[in-house]
Amino acid sequence: MDIYAIRLANLRLLAQEVGGRPQLAKLMNISYALLSNYIGKTPVKNIGDKIARDAETAAQKPHGWMDARHDRLNVADGAHSTDQSKQAQTLRLPSITEDLWVQVPPKALLLMEKIAVASASGALSDQSLSLLVSTADHLANEK
Repeated sequence: MDIYAIRLANLRLLAQEVGGRPQLAKLMNISYALLSNYIGKTPVKNIGDKIARDAETAAQKPHGWMDARHDRLNVADGAHSTDQSKQAQTLRLPSITEDLWVQVPPKALLLMEKIAVASASGALSDQSLSLLVSTADHLANEK
């Protein structure tokens, strides 16, 4: 992933953490329309240094937080059909270390990155997510 893809995933994660895009725009003191240019379904602007630093400050993250990947340890669950859970829920798995992540075979790592990018861009449908969950469950039960 290049720096702009990492920042896109992280800014979308920040929006979830603060309660949505309108809240993030307000915290960053920018218009919702401008924020949508950066993190909308089809972003038209890359997130540069100034916006990255502004987002970190607004969300009380340390300097450089926007430039490091945080999505790889998160699992988004958007497959529920109840009105209460239409927004993806994020589960952080702190027991998985960077060393363990590095031990993932290159083909599996590439597959996980493709899934993360599809999820961050909003291109992962409920049907696709259900299929991925079923496949992951199947693989976890193989011996």
